[in-house]
Amino acid sequence: MHLSASSPDEIPAGAFLVTRNTDETVVALRGEFDAFDVAAISDLIRGTASDVVVDVAAVTFVDSAFLFALVALHDECVGRGVRCRIVDATGPVRHVCDALGVDPEIWARPF
Repeated sequence: MHLSASSPDEIPAGAFLVTRNTDETVVALRGEFDAFDVAAISDLIRGTASDVVVDVAAVTFVDSAFLFALVALHDECVGRGVRCRIVDATGPVRHVCDALGVDPEIWARPF
């Protein structure tokens, strides 16, 4: 669910906040995300020409399908010449990354 809120703390679980400025689009996720949530976030990220930051600090659950979708979106952005950073991969996101052998640090590095 895409909402308007003034800060990520105001986002209900299972929703995301999008903040756009001239240089980047920030997508802050909060709550649980799985394969069913991929389409809305994918469409949003694919529709921007600015750099993208996906903040996963407030994610409480993520499944492998959603994680691999983030990896694919990152790669797609890079292919279009758009910087995409996935930041604050801690907690559940880090746990799934570790279990699947995905290095979340690669996302945070500038290119």
